[in-house]
Amino acid sequence: MIDHPMRIVLANKDFPVRFAVERILEAYGTSIDDLKQKGWQIIEESHCLKIPTLVLDGRADAVIHEGRMTPAWMELGKTSKMRYLPVDMHVLEELENKYGFRKAVLSKWMFPNMEEDVPCVDFADWLLFTREDMPEDFIYLLTKILIEKRDTLIEFHFRGIQLNFNVVTCPLDPAQMNKNIGNIPLHKGAERYYREQGLL
Repeated sequence: MIDHPMRIVLANKDFPVRFAVERILEAYGTSIDDLKQKGWQIIEESHCLKIPTLVLDGRADAVIHEGRMTPAWMELGKTSKMRYLPVDMHVLEELENKYGFRKAVLSKWMFPNMEEDVPCVDFADWLLFTREDMPEDFIYLLTKILIEKRDTLIEFHFRGIQLNFNVVTCPLDPAQMNKNIGNIPLHKGAERYYREQGLL
């Protein structure tokens, strides 16, 4: 497939999913630069929710992205042109062992034209990282804002998507927002906020 150049759209380097995309390519023994040298057109999109629309309007042939249940993804999934490529098990295991990415499966019922379940990388949950030496009061305030203003900062992106088709639990549950972080410790400021709210 690598020797048959295509136009592929993916998130630019501002988005965390780009790190995952680059690691997947690396595990297959290639890179974005390698693909460019082989004649692939790499389209780097700066607006995360618009990425699938480039395939819809014919400006790209393929997409590597996340957020499968956003409106553009759902529209793209209705087209008969889409083929969903599985990530090989050895690649999934390498990503899990090296970087902690979990394995997941796109179930065949998720999109109209999926004929079978498709193994993929689990890119659920969004983490906000900070340095340990950031002032405790600042991180406390940041945590407070993200939780108490989550409706206008995060949830508005996903309004109108049926809950059972939504990649994000919406509305967000503050009691779950500090979960699934693996072995990464909470900053003292965030921990203080969660404890004061009875969320730890």
